Amino acid sequence: MYASEFIPASLMRNGLAHHRDLLKLDAKVEIFPKQDESGEWAVGNGIKLPCHGALKDNVKFLEQHLIKTDEFSKPIEFFRGFAVEKKFLTESVKDLKEKDKEYSTKDIIKALKNKDEFPGKGGTWDNWITLLIAKLVGVGKTDKEILTQCLKLKHEDHTEEETRSDVQTKLNRAREKFKVNDSDEVRKRFTEQVIYLLDQCKYFDVKKNKLYKPDAIKISWSAKMGVADATTFFKNSRSTIEAEDFIYDPIKYDPNNPLIKQSELLFINKYKPHSLEAIEGDISLFTTLMDHLFTDESAKEFILDYITILIQQPGVKCRFAPIIQSSEFQIGKGSLWRCIKLMLGENAQKVDVKEALDKAKDFLQSRQIVLIDEMKSSGKWEEREEILNEFKLFITEEEQSQRKLFVDYKAITTCTNFMFFTNFKNALTLPENEQRYWVYFCDVPRLNQTFYKDFHKWLDGEGKNHLLHYFRNRIISEGFDPKDVAPKSPNLIDMSKQAQRPLMAELEDRFNEMLPPFQDFRDLIPTTWLMAWCKKNKIKVSRPNDLFPILERLGGVNIGQCEMTKARSGGGISKHKLTMWVMRNHKKFDGKSNRETGQIWMDDYLSVDDGINLFDDAISNSNYKDRGNH
Repeated sequence: MYASEFIPASLMRNGLAHHRDLLKLDAKVEIFPKQDESGEWAVGNGIKLPCHGALKDNVKFLEQHLIKTDEFSKPIEFFRGFAVEKKFLTESVKDLKEKDKEYSTKDIIKALKNKDEFPGKGGTWDNWITLLIAKLVGVGKTDKEILTQCLKLKHEDHTEEETRSDVQTKLNRAREKFKVNDSDEVRKRFTEQVIYLLDQCKYFDVKKNKLYKPDAIKISWSAKMGVADATTFFKNSRSTIEAEDFIYDPIKYDPNNPLIKQSELLFINKYKPHSLEAIEGDISLFTTLMDHLFTDESAKEFILDYITILIQQPGVKCRFAPIIQSSEFQIGKGSLWRCIKLMLGENAQKVDVKEALDKAKDFLQSRQIVLIDEMKSSGKWEEREEILNEFKLFITEEEQSQRKLFVDYKAITTCTNFMFFTNFKNALTLPENEQRYWVYFCDVPRLNQTFYKDFHKWLDGEGKNHLLHYFRNRIISEGFDPKDVAPKSPNLIDMSKQAQRPLMAELEDRFNEMLPPFQDFRDLIPTTWLMAWCKKNKIKVSRPNDLFPILERLGGVNIGQCEMTKARSGGGISKHKLTMWVMRNHKKFDGKSNRETGQIWMDDYLSVDDGINLFDDAISNSNYKDRGNH
């Protein structure tokens, strides 16, 4: 810009700033001169003028430029028209605090009361009040506080209503440019959005559905609220909410209120339905996958019914769980789970056995269904029994115990359902009459890789939406009852037999073939003696009680403790009690007392040298003598 006469630098700066804004240039674009005024005889910044070097290189260009300069030069009155307020609204709050930092709010208020001219820009009210509003916004003052302060400093020529309107306009503009909301609104949102959990001494953000420690809340909210410490504000406020702990209850879900009252106590319902939209469409690839995995039609319908319950009746706890096994790897079990996961979102989780047995059991209060993937115990009887018994409780009981790290045990309510995937037929030791597990062996090969590629591409597109629509509208089979025992399982007996190998298989084969220790003359078997026999023949048995279900499966009848006597090698009589099983010729022992039956076994034991000295050697005496429960 050109002036036809010497003008104050401040007027030139105002004109340049005005045109910079008209051109929508960044606020950081530099303006020359850079200062409104300088000391006497001071020299400003040196810059290259538009015609720098023209005298040497292009005199004609310089002449043309000087003609235009003369045409476009403006008098001082022209520049005075831009002597308006200097807006800091394109700057960040941080920049604002740096700029004009020589003016505190007290300085500005004093200048307004004294009607001081605003340095370099002129005016006794507008520029000062704009700067004051900006600074008050920057330090987190509320709209109400700012309006109250500014009304006390209103311009003498303005009515209160005019001042209120002008201040509100400047205030709205400042908040929009600084991206700083009214602290009153933020505080209100804070008290509605943040809930304190008494049991955990932490804060829960309802909108984010996440738990935070006090320090995180302090850092995240304090500045936005315009307070020194958001947690202190929470403690002192009468409108904040406190709850005992979380509860996961899809049935009582209310999108407008996360709080649930139970026994006169408030809890937070952590359940949130997945936001996936149901769209009607083609699901032929899913149908192909199901037909491949479940060649048994009734098995396929069972799994479809199970998934339908999850989609249509969230919060209903099934009293049984499917176990799906395949000897071939990657045949599509994982693809089936991915369908469930994409339809349920965060309400579905995959864990391993170790996680599932952890005492914290977080998933019991945060998931609608849990997949135990690659289900397999180590083979130890103790672990198999722990897994079996633990998951029985998980599956059937709505009341569970939970213990997180450094926290006491507590009772919790759960609606979590379970599904198991494994590549091992002996994954669990299940009794043949088990009613909590539904077992299916997928004895099929892997399909062509092209199918799985197309399937997941479809699923990543709108396939998941189509599936959700299908399951929301699918009719559940008439005989499917989530509260009943598991329906007849195609492969339960097969898993039961497989899981008991090698001990079960070894003893069953010996019994059927009348090999030791089940020779044809052995109608009676004490568990203590059988334990010793297994040890001698290097057949691993952790404890005598592990033999009970095997002997029962072989047809044995436990008649309890049988007393017997034996002559001591050093003279005298010794008495013993052993838990006895009748394995064959059961009627032969009808009417006999346990003492008579025990003595029959003792006489046979003494007449056969099988290499087992059950009563005289030190190890046998210390481990087995008079242990009636064996």
